[in-house]
Amino acid sequence: MLRFSPQVHKGNKDRYAKIVIDWIGWIDLHNRDEEVAGSINLKLRRVSWWKRPWVYLRHPDPAVRLSGWLGWLSVILGAASLVLTVYAMG
Repeated sequence: MLRFSPQVHKGNKDRYAKIVIDWIGWIDLHNRDEEVAGSINLKLRRVSWWKRPWVYLRHPDPAVRLSGWLGWLSVILGAASLVLTVYAMG
């Protein structure tokens, strides 16, 4: 997963798509090797809908991971409050 927000234009059979990333993202894609010349071939695909809620927990940016954990915590606390409300009313 790239940290940098890339500008991706979809390619087709006649031309390849181009993506622009920062230097840190570039060397991360090359296993932290700084002596790399040329291009790299990547396959980009959408995250399936059942994996989307979990993707933020594995993001390389700690701020995104923290927001993911806080989001899941709020969902769990909201569900617990609904269960306790139903239990208290019954």
